[in-house]
Amino acid sequence: MLRSALATFAVVLSTNATAAPASLSSTLDLANVQMVDSSTKADQWSVWIDDEYTIQRGVSYSPVFDFGARPAHVSAVKAELFVNRGATCNAAIYSIDLVTNPNQRLFDRYYPNREGVVELPDAQIYQAVVVVEQSAFMTSRCVLKVSGLAADGGTDPTDPSEDFELAGALSYEGGFRSRIELDVNPEQKIAQFMVRIPEFCAGVEVLEAGTISEGFFDAARLVDAAKSLYEVNGGAGSRATSVALAMNGPAGAVCDIPVYVKYAD
Repeated sequence: MLRSALATFAVVLSTNATAAPASLSSTLDLANVQMVDSSTKADQWSVWIDDEYTIQRGVSYSPVFDFGARPAHVSAVKAELFVNRGATCNAAIYSIDLVTNPNQRLFDRYYPNREGVVELPDAQIYQAVVVVEQSAFMTSRCVLKVSGLAADGGTDPTDPSEDFELAGALSYEGGFRSRIELDVNPEQKIAQFMVRIPEFCAGVEVLEAGTISEGFFDAARLVDAAKSLYEVNGGAGSRATSVALAMNGPAGAVCDIPVYVKYAD
């Protein structure tokens, strides 16, 4: 497969025909989600997305690239367009839209430099959408490549499990906190939950964790200290209105701490 890197347009390399790839959407489609492995290596660009798409004239949106239970810890994100042999691509990267906080409800828009790079010192990426524009043809076929540059030492590709989903984040603001709560869906039984203290929140620790139902606190059992993994009601699960933590840490620490939950079958 021959590729040619693109700035704002590409040329036809041959006339070989291939099956039409999926089309990018003309609007942001939050239901079109593609899970992404956020694994990164220190001091290297790690490729998350490398897929071909059909791009219509005008502005188009990629799927929502979702990093699931393990956000990408990066210092930069890069989006590039390439062309496969036999295709024509005449498009450019307009923006990279990111969710960098688990409580964030709207994407923040970042405009990359000429190399397609957005610098994000010590950022956590939960979701990303790449916005592309092209005006020369009714359709183009481009390969979208999205990469991340690891912050610190990279990330562990094995943790946590895909069985967990992000419930939200607790806002911790230093010192001893006897009770910090995160609202959860009371219609589903929580079997386990995992507390993911970011690496930059050095010295912050969980003293006690549990769930709250009808105003009463029920302590959860710590089953894996390395993962801050807690079990609810012996793993059978229970319905709760919130997850609650008692925490301690440096007085000046300010952290958003993601919490992931696994629901009972």
